[in-house]
Amino acid sequence: MLADILGSMGKEVLITLPFWCDYGYNISVGNFFYSNHNMIITDGAKVTLGNNVFVAPNCCFTTAEYAIDPQQ
Repeated sequence: MLADILGSMGKEVLITLPFWCDYGYNISVGNFFYSNHNMIITDGAKVTLGNNVFVAPNCCFTTAEYAIDPQQ
């Protein structure tokens, strides 16, 4: 299922559920990638996580940007 969701992924990729993302196709992970539970990636833009990466529980990677102008 990960191959269908992610834009690209290397070998030996393990993402422990639950896992949330906005689109999935903007996410690239490298070889020997592991994510513990509750990883969130808001991938409105490209997100690249390289080789030999270990993600701790409850981490969020976000490309979201919100208005900082009070008029907006």
